[in-house]
Amino acid sequence: DAASAGHAKCNGYAYGLVINKNVYDFFNDPQFVQDILASSANLTVNRADKRSVLKTAAGYFIRHPATFWGVAARLAKLAWQARHDLIAARGKIGKISFFVHNFMDSAQLKKERCDACSFMVMTPTGPISMCVHNAKRDDYLLVAAPVKRQNKILFFNPASGEFEDKMPDKISVALTRKNMRGRAKETADTKAAENWPQAAE
Repeated sequence: DAASAGHAKCNGYAYGLVINKNVYDFFNDPQFVQDILASSANLTVNRADKRSVLKTAAGYFIRHPATFWGVAARLAKLAWQARHDLIAARGKIGKISFFVHNFMDSAQLKKERCDACSFMVMTPTGPISMCVHNAKRDDYLLVAAPVKRQNKILFFNPASGEFEDKMPDKISVALTRKNMRGRAKETADTKAAENWPQAAE
């Protein structure tokens, strides 16, 4: 609960420091972490440039001395707590992140959660929530893509894998036991079970 992205009911995030194959929770003080996130919201950090990161962090801590001492105290506490692992790992510290998504059912989409989505998919008309995309995936996946080949526009049919001269009116997929997923497979199994006694007779 210390740090999050998107809607609170959609995502869960945890960050740990790995020392000697043991994981230590570095965000174990939610309020402190949230205060840092709020006060550093406008910082621009180029993670590819370590010198720039250090310069930005130094400038931030100079402007927020209380935060600096708070971080220092927590690092000291962690170092004492993990002292045996630090010695065994010769001071080597790794990191690991856990980001858990709670996807919505296609029949129970909530507008406020879709609007606050942080896991979006790009479509020809712009980015949309992954849950919306999953719920209406045929509307986005079963669309012919215009492709220029040898100075001619052809249309790639994602269902057949073939190029066509004209835009197909409608693209559909023939469902079989092999390619069925989710509800389609459950529905087919239910119908097969209902018809089984009749077929047996």
